[in-house]
Amino acid sequence: LLDEVVRGAPTGGEVTIEVLVPDDFPRAHVDSTQLRQLVSNLVVNACQALRERGRGGGRVRITADRRADVLVLRVEDDGPGLS
Repeated sequence: LLDEVVRGAPTGGEVTIEVLVPDDFPRAHVDSTQLRQLVSNLVVNACQALRERGRGGGRVRITADRRADVLVLRVEDDGPGLS
């Protein structure tokens, strides 16, 4: 699912997207359509913001982590953030 999102992301050749998911990350029962749309929206917004900042380049990082019985998916970018 994450690989599909990355392939469709509008990086413009300027934004690097990293996906860091441990090999032993457990499978989760989710609505794949909704999760794909959610992650896609976050990645597209991050790519657009990074390209618009005018400095060129930038990085979006998608990570997955497990905390006890909770699976955490995080989408971060190295942009300036919001005020």
